[in-house]
Amino acid sequence: MSGVRMGLRIKFFHASIWDGASRLAVNAIAFGIFLLLARLVGPGKFGQVAFAAVFAEIITPFATTGLSQAIIQRSDWDEDFAATVFWTNIIVCSALAVMVWVGALLLIRVGHREVGAILSWLAVIPAITSISATHEAKLQRDMRFQALARRNIYAAFGGGGIGVFLALMGWGVWALVTSRIIVVLLQTILGWQAARWVPRRYFSMRLLKSHGSFAGYLTGVAFMAQMSSRAPDIIIGVILSPAAVGFFRVGSRLLSAATDVVVTPLQRVALAGLSRLETPQRIASAYLRMSSLCGFVAFPLFFGIAAIAPEITLLLFGPRWLPSAIVMLWLSPLAALTCVTAFTPSVLTAAKRADLNFSYSLTSLVATIVAVLSFAHFGLRWAAIGLMLRGLLLTGVGLALVKKATALDLRAVATSLFPAFGCAAAMGTCVWYARAAVLPGVNALTKLAILIPAGAILYGVLIVLLTPSTLRSVKNELTGLNMADAPAP
Repeated sequence: MSGVRMGLRIKFFHASIWDGASRLAVNAIAFGIFLLLARLVGPGKFGQVAFAAVFAEIITPFATTGLSQAIIQRSDWDEDFAATVFWTNIIVCSALAVMVWVGALLLIRVGHREVGAILSWLAVIPAITSISATHEAKLQRDMRFQALARRNIYAAFGGGGIGVFLALMGWGVWALVTSRIIVVLLQTILGWQAARWVPRRYFSMRLLKSHGSFAGYLTGVAFMAQMSSRAPDIIIGVILSPAAVGFFRVGSRLLSAATDVVVTPLQRVALAGLSRLETPQRIASAYLRMSSLCGFVAFPLFFGIAAIAPEITLLLFGPRWLPSAIVMLWLSPLAALTCVTAFTPSVLTAAKRADLNFSYSLTSLVATIVAVLSFAHFGLRWAAIGLMLRGLLLTGVGLALVKKATALDLRAVATSLFPAFGCAAAMGTCVWYARAAVLPGVNALTKLAILIPAGAILYGVLIVLLTPSTLRSVKNELTGLNMADAPAP
């Protein structure tokens, strides 16, 4: 048994490393392309694509979760079940894509010609995604994140490069649309090549029904999570303007890229790893250790971004994107909280509490809609503040549900997270003060060159002097690879 556990630990660690490396490379490429396209296209046109893309993105979970996640959780690979999932994904997502396309035509008829035309093309993305969803699930199930890394890097580079070329040629918003479609096409082609699996012409209603309840819960959870993440774009676009959506997307893009590198690798492999832990106590222990490790890196990163948000926005995107800085400032605390909330769905799913997972996702969706609707009327700044307050609420709700499912010790969570949180908050405050009071007349590039290394050094000094036990814990976690063997909290 100890050998099996050691193998699981090593697989989990290597999977996290490869997924992290993949996301670092993909985000470096994607963010560079995002930056160039934002500068070339401008807030208004950029916001139109972002607003239209929301309606195509919210149906993607019907392909990438539910039955696809059931494949990841199964102990054995079943060809019949995989084929059933493959054909089901295609049928469902193709039907939903047609519905989005019809909605795009209706938008054109009522006068929203540009947004409708953009959406009519983006409607193909969910259908294309469904073709490779089962192959991606197979790669995740086998923890072949190295293959997924190559796929994502090549697709981001190829699709993004074509988008930049078309933007330079004067295609405007259609450069963004074409780039998105090509990225998904390349992911599909490369995913099939990596998985080396060809689906049979087989479909079983019996197999579909046997996993219907589980898949339905997971699909509902993923759909609500996607709606929760995209509802701000929809509400801001309706209440304010598509340009405001562009400012919001740019303000949140660096944060989402950082989250994708720091938090998402652990989150993506969490379901496969946690599902193999036998007891709720061991799942709780794994959750505690993952969130603590994430917080050690995430807290200083996002507090630091908040402190220098105006300079980051000015240097990367230019002066016409400065309204995005206030979004970045107020969403940074929300991003920091992902080290606590990101693993909640995986923990609840691994603990076989799909009902609690569904409740958490529903609460998240409702809280997001209420927060943005309540605050967006006062402007973009207040929409971001509303989302930050909603994040605080969801952190408490998520911890309560994890405690209910696994008997997690909430005091242990606070004890493990507070040292890094306190040191990061102190660092962020010092950097903010130095930026505003000590270096007020210095240009953005010089400020960043001074403040970023100074903040990193200050955080390290505070950790070493004030909470050396935190540093030892992180070191033991990284060198011991012992997530699965930790005692229950």
